[in-house]
Amino acid sequence: MDTAVIQKDLGVPVGDTIFGKTVGIVDHKFVSSMKKGSYLVNIARGRLLDYQAVFDHLQSGHLGGLGIDVAWMEPFDPEDPILKFPNVIITPHVAGVTEYSYRTMAKV
Repeated sequence: MDTAVIQKDLGVPVGDTIFGKTVGIVDHKFVSSMKKGSYLVNIARGRLLDYQAVFDHLQSGHLGGLGIDVAWMEPFDPEDPILKFPNVIITPHVAGVTEYSYRTMAKV
C-alpha cells in the first residue's frame, strides 16, 4: 500500500459524467480485475455500476454474486433479467431509515 500511495497508483476507477452524474465507474475492466468468485455489493448509487459489465460477469460465473439496494433505473423493473440469477439479491434502499437517524436529522 505504501508503494501504491507513493506512486499514486490507487486503482481508483474513473467513470463518465452524464448530466453532472458519474456513471459506469464499476465497468468491465474493474469487474474483470476482481478475484473470480467475488461478491459485488452496491449500496451507493445504482448508476455507478455498468449494467452490461455486471450482467456479463454474472453470466460467465466470474462474479460470485451481486447484492444491491439501488438500481440502474428507478423504479426497478421487476422483470429485469439480472434478477433471474440465483446469486443476486436486491433489497429496499432503507438502511438509514431508523428512529435514531430521524431523531439526529431533527436535531440538526
